[in-house]
Amino acid sequence: MNKSIIIVDKVGHRSFIAARYLKMKGIEDVRRLFGGLEEWQDTFGVEDIIHKLNLLGQKDSDSELPPLPL
Repeated sequence: MNKSIIIVDKVGHRSFIAARYLKMKGIEDVRRLFGGLEEWQDTFGVEDIIHKLNLLGQKDSDSELPPLPL
């Protein structure tokens, strides 16, 4: 069973480095929360973040979430 790896940090800088490292090591399905948790909390609120992260982790989800850019 293949799963996505979603990397989350406070403001987005460390998740970029971690995601790039994992991709260099051959892990294909790596995503990060662009802008970090602080920006998403300010924009969407905590409950919406948890819901979106759960949807991103589901490969067969019908949701219309954009990919998290690296």
